[in-house]
Amino acid sequence: MVRRYKVVDRINMKPIRQPSIAKKRLLDMTTKTRNYKTTSKLEKLVYDFFEKDCNSRLYPGKKDSVTRNKIEKQKRLLLNSMKNLHTKFMETENAVLSYAMFCRLRPFWVVTPNIHQWETIVYVLLM
Repeated sequence: MVRRYKVVDRINMKPIRQPSIAKKRLLDMTTKTRNYKTTSKLEKLVYDFFEKDCNSRLYPGKKDSVTRNKIEKQKRLLLNSMKNLHTKFMETENAVLSYAMFCRLRPFWVVTPNIHQWETIVYVLLM
């Protein structure tokens, strides 16, 4: 049970002497979560970068759409790897952004290709 609720490290802790915290039970204590702060300007910059035709292409079919949180968008297919797109983003835009945050800010309608789409990507790039 201790492993399941991930409180193994709290068992060997020293007793808490502060009265406000000491009244809490062991399972009520939460760990600190990370706070990812991004600005809307940076998000828009990344969204615009991903929607450029040189970085992704639009799926042709009407049924090739994806919906999330009642927002329906036409799917776009990435034409390059995320690593290459990140280096291209850093060169073209004057913004400092880590690779992890760049991947996190990728719009939900921009999808990575699977095996079936690679033939179409090669065909589009050769044209």
